[in-house]
Amino acid sequence: MRKIHNSLGNFFFLLPPRNFGEYFRIEAPIGQGAYGTVFRATATEGLKTLQSEHLGQQMNRSDSSSSVWSCDEALPTEAIICLLRPGQQYAVKRIRRPSKGVAEEITLSFLTISAERHIEFVKSLSDPQKRGDHIVAILAVFLEVPHTIFQVMEVLEGPDLFDWVAGLTTTVAEREAALLAQQILVSVHYLHRKVGALHRDIKPENFGFVSPVVPKAPLPKLKLFDLGLAWVLKEPISDANEKVLLPLKCSGTKVYIAPETWEGQSGPASDVWGCGLVVYLLLCRDLPFGLLSPDCNPRQEIPTRSLAIPSELGLSEQAKSFLASLLEKAPERRATTRAALADSWLLHTAESSPSTVPQAQCASMPARSRGSQTSVFQNVLIASESLKRL
Repeated sequence: MRKIHNSLGNFFFLLPPRNFGEYFRIEAPIGQGAYGTVFRATATEGLKTLQSEHLGQQMNRSDSSSSVWSCDEALPTEAIICLLRPGQQYAVKRIRRPSKGVAEEITLSFLTISAERHIEFVKSLSDPQKRGDHIVAILAVFLEVPHTIFQVMEVLEGPDLFDWVAGLTTTVAEREAALLAQQILVSVHYLHRKVGALHRDIKPENFGFVSPVVPKAPLPKLKLFDLGLAWVLKEPISDANEKVLLPLKCSGTKVYIAPETWEGQSGPASDVWGCGLVVYLLLCRDLPFGLLSPDCNPRQEIPTRSLAIPSELGLSEQAKSFLASLLEKAPERRATTRAALADSWLLHTAESSPSTVPQAQCASMPARSRGSQTSVFQNVLIASESLKRL
Protein backbone atom coordinates (compact mmCIF):
# COMPACT_ATOMS: atom_id res chain seq x y z
CA MET A 1 0.00 0.00 0.00
CA ARG A 2 2.82 2.43 0.79
CA LYS A 3 4.26 1.85 -2.67
CA ILE A 4 0.95 2.79 -4.29
CA HIS A 5 0.77 5.93 -2.15
CA ASN A 6 4.25 6.99 -3.15
CA SER A 7 3.54 6.32 -6.83
CA LEU A 8 0.34 8.35 -6.96
CA GLY A 9 1.67 11.08 -4.73
CA ASN A 10 -1.53 12.70 -3.51
CA PHE A 11 -3.87 9.71 -4.02
CA PHE A 12 -4.87 7.85 -0.85
CA PHE A 13 -6.74 4.60 -0.28
CA LEU A 14 -8.81 4.48 2.90
CA LEU A 15 -9.43 0.89 3.98
CA PRO A 16 -12.07 0.16 6.67
CA PRO A 17 -12.32 1.22 9.40
CA ARG A 18 -10.68 4.41 8.14
CA ASN A 19 -12.97 6.98 6.54
CA PHE A 20 -12.76 10.45 5.08
CA GLY A 21 -14.50 11.96 8.11
CA GLU A 22 -11.37 11.31 10.19
CA TYR A 23 -9.51 13.96 8.21
CA PHE A 24 -12.14 16.44 6.98
CA ARG A 25 -15.40 17.74 8.43
CA ILE A 26 -17.98 18.03 5.64
CA GLU A 27 -20.04 21.23 5.85
CA ALA A 28 -22.44 23.07 3.55
CA PRO A 29 -22.85 22.04 -0.10
CA ILE A 30 -21.62 24.64 -2.59
CA GLY A 31 -22.31 22.92 -5.90
CA GLN A 32 -24.03 19.96 -7.51
CA GLY A 33 -22.93 18.10 -10.61
CA ALA A 34 -24.12 15.10 -12.57
CA TYR A 35 -21.61 12.82 -10.85
CA GLY A 36 -21.17 14.31 -7.40
CA THR A 37 -21.68 17.10 -4.92
CA VAL A 38 -19.13 19.73 -3.92
CA PHE A 39 -19.02 20.70 -0.24
CA ARG A 40 -17.12 23.18 1.83
CA ALA A 41 -15.01 21.17 4.29
CA THR A 42 -12.57 21.88 7.10
CA ALA A 43 -9.43 19.80 7.63
CA THR A 44 -9.32 18.23 11.11
CA GLU A 45 -6.46 17.42 13.49
CA GLY A 46 -6.74 13.80 12.31
CA LEU A 47 -4.93 14.87 9.16
CA LYS A 48 -1.68 15.01 11.13
CA THR A 49 -1.74 11.24 11.60
CA LEU A 50 -2.14 10.63 7.87
CA GLN A 51 0.62 13.08 7.05
CA SER A 52 3.03 11.50 9.50
CA GLU A 53 2.29 7.99 8.27
CA HIS A 54 2.55 8.94 4.62
CA LEU A 55 5.68 11.03 4.73
CA GLY A 56 7.56 8.97 7.30
CA GLN A 57 11.18 9.95 7.46
CA GLN A 58 10.72 12.84 5.00
CA MET A 59 8.83 14.80 7.62
CA ASN A 60 10.90 13.84 10.70
CA ARG A 61 12.96 16.92 11.50
CA SER A 62 15.81 17.04 13.98
CA ASP A 63 14.02 19.92 15.67
CA SER A 64 11.06 18.16 17.28
CA SER A 65 9.33 21.49 17.84
CA SER A 66 9.02 22.15 14.10
CA SER A 67 5.58 21.63 12.59
CA VAL A 68 4.86 18.99 9.98
CA TRP A 69 3.14 21.72 7.99
CA SER A 70 6.37 23.67 7.35
CA CYS A 71 6.73 22.74 3.69
CA ASP A 72 8.36 24.68 0.90
CA GLU A 73 7.98 24.66 -2.86
CA ALA A 74 10.81 22.17 -3.30
CA LEU A 75 8.80 19.32 -1.78
CA PRO A 76 8.14 16.37 -4.12
CA THR A 77 4.58 15.52 -5.13
CA GLU A 78 4.57 12.77 -2.50
CA ALA A 79 4.74 15.52 0.13
CA ILE A 80 1.83 17.60 -1.21
CA ILE A 81 -0.38 16.20 1.56
CA CYS A 82 1.63 18.16 4.14
CA LEU A 83 0.41 21.41 2.61
CA LEU A 84 -3.10 20.69 3.89
CA ARG A 85 -3.59 22.36 7.26
CA PRO A 86 -6.01 21.47 10.07
CA GLY A 87 -8.58 24.23 10.52
CA GLN A 88 -8.29 25.43 6.92
CA GLN A 89 -11.27 25.21 4.57
CA TYR A 90 -11.27 23.39 1.25
CA ALA A 91 -13.72 22.41 -1.44
CA VAL A 92 -14.41 18.67 -1.47
CA LYS A 93 -16.14 16.87 -4.32
CA ARG A 94 -17.79 13.64 -3.21
CA ILE A 95 -18.30 11.13 -6.00
CA ARG A 96 -20.32 8.02 -5.28
CA ARG A 97 -19.52 4.83 -7.14
CA PRO A 98 -21.78 5.05 -10.19
CA SER A 99 -24.29 2.48 -11.28
CA LYS A 100 -23.34 0.07 -14.06
CA GLY A 101 -22.77 1.84 -17.34
CA VAL A 102 -22.61 5.31 -15.76
CA ALA A 103 -19.32 6.87 -14.71
CA GLU A 104 -17.45 10.13 -14.88
CA GLU A 105 -15.92 10.50 -18.30
CA ILE A 106 -12.59 11.20 -16.69
CA THR A 107 -12.73 7.73 -15.11
CA LEU A 108 -13.57 6.10 -18.44
CA SER A 109 -10.63 7.85 -20.09
CA PHE A 110 -8.27 6.29 -17.56
CA LEU A 111 -8.97 2.92 -19.22
CA THR A 112 -7.31 4.14 -22.42
CA ILE A 113 -4.02 5.35 -20.92
CA SER A 114 -1.08 3.72 -19.18
CA ALA A 115 -0.70 3.63 -15.40
CA GLU A 116 2.29 5.97 -15.72
CA ARG A 117 0.21 8.51 -17.66
CA HIS A 118 -2.57 8.24 -15.09
CA ILE A 119 -0.08 9.02 -12.32
CA GLU A 120 1.33 11.95 -14.31
CA PHE A 121 -2.16 13.38 -14.79
CA VAL A 122 -3.07 13.13 -11.09
CA LYS A 123 0.19 14.81 -10.09
CA SER A 124 -0.14 17.60 -12.65
CA LEU A 125 -3.34 18.93 -11.09
CA SER A 126 -1.46 19.72 -7.88
CA ASP A 127 1.61 21.06 -9.69
CA PRO A 128 1.38 24.82 -10.41
CA GLN A 129 3.96 24.45 -13.17
CA LYS A 130 1.58 22.11 -15.01
CA ARG A 131 -1.87 23.50 -14.20
CA GLY A 132 -0.82 27.16 -14.24
CA ASP A 133 -2.56 29.95 -12.34
CA HIS A 134 -6.05 29.48 -13.75
CA ILE A 135 -7.02 25.87 -13.03
CA VAL A 136 -8.32 24.93 -9.61
CA ALA A 137 -5.76 22.82 -7.73
CA ILE A 138 -6.76 19.29 -6.78
CA LEU A 139 -4.65 18.84 -3.65
CA ALA A 140 -5.51 15.25 -2.73
CA VAL A 141 -7.79 12.40 -3.76
CA PHE A 142 -9.16 9.91 -1.23
CA LEU A 143 -10.73 6.62 -2.23
CA GLU A 144 -12.94 5.41 0.61
CA VAL A 145 -12.98 1.74 -0.33
CA PRO A 146 -15.14 0.56 -1.97
CA HIS A 147 -17.77 3.16 -2.77
CA THR A 148 -16.74 6.81 -2.61
CA ILE A 149 -14.08 9.16 -4.00
CA PHE A 150 -13.31 12.52 -2.38
CA GLN A 151 -11.38 15.18 -4.29
CA VAL A 152 -9.89 17.87 -2.05
CA MET A 153 -9.51 21.17 -3.90
CA GLU A 154 -8.79 24.79 -3.20
CA VAL A 155 -12.03 26.62 -2.46
CA LEU A 156 -13.14 29.53 -4.64
CA GLU A 157 -14.74 32.23 -2.50
CA GLY A 158 -16.18 34.29 -5.35
CA PRO A 159 -19.12 33.71 -7.71
CA ASP A 160 -18.94 31.67 -10.86
CA LEU A 161 -18.66 33.64 -14.09
CA PHE A 162 -22.30 33.06 -15.07
CA ASP A 163 -23.63 34.50 -11.82
CA TRP A 164 -21.29 37.45 -11.97
CA VAL A 165 -22.35 38.42 -15.50
CA ALA A 166 -26.01 37.83 -14.64
CA GLY A 167 -25.68 40.39 -11.85
CA LEU A 168 -24.60 43.13 -14.26
CA THR A 169 -27.06 45.55 -15.81
CA THR A 170 -25.04 46.07 -19.00
CA THR A 171 -22.65 44.10 -21.18
CA VAL A 172 -19.08 43.68 -20.03
CA ALA A 173 -16.79 46.32 -21.52
CA GLU A 174 -14.29 45.12 -24.10
CA ARG A 175 -11.35 45.79 -21.77
CA GLU A 176 -12.77 43.63 -18.97
CA ALA A 177 -14.00 41.00 -21.44
CA ALA A 178 -10.51 40.74 -22.94
CA LEU A 179 -8.93 40.32 -19.53
CA LEU A 180 -11.39 37.54 -18.63
CA ALA A 181 -11.07 35.92 -22.08
CA GLN A 182 -7.31 35.83 -21.64
CA GLN A 183 -7.63 33.94 -18.36
CA ILE A 184 -10.23 31.56 -19.81
CA LEU A 185 -7.98 30.69 -22.74
CA VAL A 186 -4.87 30.38 -20.57
CA SER A 187 -6.65 27.84 -18.37
CA VAL A 188 -7.69 25.74 -21.35
CA HIS A 189 -4.25 26.11 -22.95
CA TYR A 190 -2.57 24.71 -19.83
CA LEU A 191 -5.15 21.94 -19.55
CA HIS A 192 -4.42 20.88 -23.13
CA ARG A 193 -0.66 21.38 -23.32
CA LYS A 194 0.59 20.79 -19.79
CA VAL A 195 -1.98 18.61 -18.02
CA GLY A 196 -2.92 16.78 -21.22
CA ALA A 197 -6.72 16.61 -21.14
CA LEU A 198 -9.81 17.88 -22.92
CA HIS A 199 -12.32 19.60 -20.62
CA ARG A 200 -15.43 18.96 -22.76
CA ASP A 201 -17.77 21.14 -20.70
CA ILE A 202 -16.50 24.70 -21.12
CA LYS A 203 -19.20 27.11 -19.93
CA PRO A 204 -19.39 30.18 -17.67
CA GLU A 205 -20.63 28.10 -14.73
CA ASN A 206 -17.31 26.23 -14.72
CA PHE A 207 -15.19 29.33 -14.15
CA GLY A 208 -15.06 30.93 -10.72
CA PHE A 209 -13.42 33.91 -9.06
CA VAL A 210 -10.98 33.12 -6.26
CA SER A 211 -12.49 35.81 -4.00
CA PRO A 212 -15.68 37.90 -3.83
CA VAL A 213 -16.15 40.50 -6.54
CA VAL A 214 -16.31 44.03 -5.16
CA PRO A 215 -17.62 46.95 -7.25
CA LYS A 216 -14.94 49.35 -8.54
CA ALA A 217 -12.19 47.08 -7.17
CA PRO A 218 -9.77 44.97 -9.25
CA LEU A 219 -11.32 41.79 -10.58
CA PRO A 220 -10.13 38.69 -8.70
CA LYS A 221 -8.33 35.91 -10.53
CA LEU A 222 -10.55 33.56 -12.56
CA LYS A 223 -10.09 29.77 -12.46
CA LEU A 224 -11.43 26.78 -14.39
CA PHE A 225 -12.90 23.89 -12.43
CA ASP A 226 -15.05 20.73 -12.72
CA LEU A 227 -13.16 18.06 -14.67
CA GLY A 228 -15.98 15.52 -14.39
CA LEU A 229 -16.36 15.26 -18.17
CA ALA A 230 -12.66 15.66 -18.96
CA TRP A 231 -10.95 13.18 -21.26
CA VAL A 232 -7.35 12.43 -20.29
CA LEU A 233 -5.11 12.12 -23.35
CA LYS A 234 -2.24 9.71 -23.89
CA GLU A 235 0.03 12.71 -24.20
CA PRO A 236 -0.38 16.49 -23.90
CA ILE A 237 -1.48 18.49 -26.92
CA SER A 238 1.29 19.89 -29.11
CA ASP A 239 1.50 21.86 -32.35
CA ALA A 240 1.59 18.52 -34.17
CA ASN A 241 -1.75 17.24 -32.86
CA GLU A 242 -3.68 20.39 -31.91
CA LYS A 243 -6.17 19.84 -34.75
CA VAL A 244 -6.77 16.14 -34.09
CA LEU A 245 -10.30 14.99 -33.29
CA LEU A 246 -11.01 11.86 -31.27
CA PRO A 247 -14.02 9.56 -31.67
CA LEU A 248 -15.78 10.41 -28.40
CA LYS A 249 -19.46 10.31 -27.56
CA CYS A 250 -21.32 13.59 -27.38
CA SER A 251 -20.97 15.00 -23.87
CA GLY A 252 -21.35 18.37 -22.24
CA THR A 253 -23.95 21.06 -21.69
CA LYS A 254 -26.37 21.32 -24.59
CA VAL A 255 -26.01 24.94 -25.64
CA TYR A 256 -22.20 24.97 -25.37
CA ILE A 257 -21.48 21.84 -27.43
CA ALA A 258 -19.32 22.29 -30.54
CA PRO A 259 -20.66 21.28 -33.98
CA GLU A 260 -18.20 18.39 -34.37
CA THR A 261 -19.00 17.04 -30.91
CA TRP A 262 -22.60 16.48 -31.97
CA GLU A 263 -21.17 14.20 -34.67
CA GLY A 264 -19.18 12.10 -32.20
CA GLN A 265 -15.79 13.81 -32.52
CA SER A 266 -14.02 16.03 -30.02
CA GLY A 267 -10.62 17.64 -29.69
CA PRO A 268 -8.87 20.79 -28.47
CA ALA A 269 -10.90 22.82 -30.96
CA SER A 270 -14.11 21.72 -29.24
CA ASP A 271 -13.01 23.38 -26.00
CA VAL A 272 -12.09 26.52 -27.95
CA TRP A 273 -15.68 26.64 -29.27
CA GLY A 274 -16.91 26.71 -25.67
CA CYS A 275 -14.48 29.53 -24.89
CA GLY A 276 -15.89 31.46 -27.84
CA LEU A 277 -19.44 31.13 -26.54
CA VAL A 278 -18.39 32.30 -23.09
CA VAL A 279 -16.67 35.38 -24.53
CA TYR A 280 -19.71 36.04 -26.74
CA LEU A 281 -21.89 35.94 -23.61
CA LEU A 282 -19.61 38.45 -21.91
CA LEU A 283 -19.70 40.90 -24.81
CA CYS A 284 -23.28 40.41 -26.01
CA ARG A 285 -25.28 39.11 -23.01
CA ASP A 286 -26.68 36.45 -25.33
CA LEU A 287 -25.64 33.34 -27.24
CA PRO A 288 -25.37 33.17 -31.05
CA PHE A 289 -27.03 30.85 -33.56
CA GLY A 290 -30.42 31.07 -31.86
CA LEU A 291 -29.19 28.83 -29.06
CA LEU A 292 -31.57 30.41 -26.56
CA SER A 293 -34.70 29.80 -28.58
CA PRO A 294 -37.06 27.52 -26.64
CA ASP A 295 -37.31 25.03 -29.49
CA CYS A 296 -33.68 25.30 -30.64
CA ASN A 297 -31.93 22.12 -31.73
CA PRO A 298 -28.23 23.12 -31.70
CA ARG A 299 -27.18 20.20 -33.88
CA GLN A 300 -29.50 21.41 -36.64
CA GLU A 301 -29.45 25.16 -36.10
CA ILE A 302 -25.71 25.90 -35.88
CA PRO A 303 -24.84 24.64 -39.41
CA THR A 304 -27.63 26.72 -40.97
CA ARG A 305 -27.11 30.01 -39.15
CA SER A 306 -24.45 32.70 -39.51
CA LEU A 307 -22.61 34.25 -36.60
CA ALA A 308 -24.52 37.47 -35.90
CA ILE A 309 -23.25 40.23 -33.60
CA PRO A 310 -25.80 43.00 -32.88
CA SER A 311 -24.57 46.27 -34.35
CA GLU A 312 -26.15 48.30 -31.55
CA LEU A 313 -23.58 46.91 -29.13
CA GLY A 314 -20.88 48.94 -30.89
CA LEU A 315 -18.21 46.24 -30.65
CA SER A 316 -14.91 46.95 -32.35
CA GLU A 317 -14.07 45.15 -35.57
CA GLN A 318 -11.16 43.51 -33.77
CA ALA A 319 -13.50 42.09 -31.13
CA LYS A 320 -15.84 40.76 -33.80
CA SER A 321 -12.94 39.13 -35.63
CA PHE A 322 -11.75 37.53 -32.41
CA LEU A 323 -15.19 36.05 -31.73
CA ALA A 324 -15.39 34.77 -35.30
CA SER A 325 -12.04 33.00 -34.95
CA LEU A 326 -13.21 31.13 -31.86
CA LEU A 327 -16.64 30.31 -33.29
CA GLU A 328 -15.51 29.06 -36.70
CA LYS A 329 -17.81 26.09 -37.40
CA ALA A 330 -15.11 23.99 -39.08
CA PRO A 331 -12.78 22.77 -36.31
CA GLU A 332 -9.77 22.61 -38.63
CA ARG A 333 -10.13 26.37 -39.27
CA ARG A 334 -10.99 27.35 -35.72
CA ALA A 335 -8.35 29.24 -33.74
CA THR A 336 -6.16 27.24 -31.40
CA THR A 337 -5.56 28.39 -27.84
CA ARG A 338 -2.06 29.50 -28.85
CA ALA A 339 -3.35 31.55 -31.79
CA ALA A 340 -6.19 33.05 -29.76
CA LEU A 341 -3.83 34.13 -26.98
CA ALA A 342 -1.67 35.88 -29.58
CA ASP A 343 -4.63 37.73 -31.12
CA SER A 344 -4.00 41.49 -31.31
CA TRP A 345 -7.41 42.40 -29.84
CA LEU A 346 -6.85 40.17 -26.83
CA LEU A 347 -3.28 41.33 -26.20
CA HIS A 348 -3.76 45.06 -26.68
CA THR A 349 -7.18 45.32 -25.07
CA ALA A 350 -6.31 43.20 -22.04
CA GLU A 351 -3.07 45.14 -21.53
CA SER A 352 -5.01 48.40 -21.41
CA SER A 353 -7.58 47.03 -18.96
CA PRO A 354 -7.65 48.52 -15.45
CA SER A 355 -9.00 45.13 -14.32
CA THR A 356 -11.75 46.74 -12.32
CA VAL A 357 -15.34 45.65 -11.89
CA PRO A 358 -17.74 47.50 -14.21
CA GLN A 359 -19.70 50.21 -12.40
CA ALA A 360 -22.89 48.59 -13.66
CA GLN A 361 -22.29 45.83 -11.13
CA CYS A 362 -25.36 45.76 -8.88
CA ALA A 363 -23.66 44.84 -5.61
CA SER A 364 -20.95 42.78 -4.00
CA MET A 365 -21.43 39.15 -5.07
CA PRO A 366 -19.74 36.55 -2.88
CA ALA A 367 -21.78 33.61 -4.14
CA ARG A 368 -24.70 32.52 -6.32
CA SER A 369 -27.52 35.01 -6.80
CA ARG A 370 -29.64 33.61 -9.57
CA GLY A 371 -32.88 35.00 -8.17
CA SER A 372 -32.13 38.44 -9.63
CA GLN A 373 -31.20 37.45 -13.16
CA THR A 374 -32.55 39.22 -16.19
CA SER A 375 -34.80 37.35 -18.59
CA VAL A 376 -31.88 36.77 -20.97
CA PHE A 377 -29.92 34.95 -18.30
CA GLN A 378 -32.97 33.04 -17.17
CA ASN A 379 -33.19 31.78 -20.74
CA VAL A 380 -29.50 30.84 -20.70
CA LEU A 381 -29.99 28.95 -17.46
CA ILE A 382 -33.10 27.13 -18.68
CA ALA A 383 -31.46 26.22 -21.98
CA SER A 384 -28.26 24.96 -20.36
CA GLU A 385 -30.03 22.98 -17.66
CA SER A 386 -32.54 21.38 -20.00
CA LEU A 387 -29.98 18.76 -21.00
CA LYS A 388 -26.72 19.18 -19.10
CA ARG A 389 -25.30 15.72 -19.69
CA LEU A 390 -25.91 13.79 -22.89
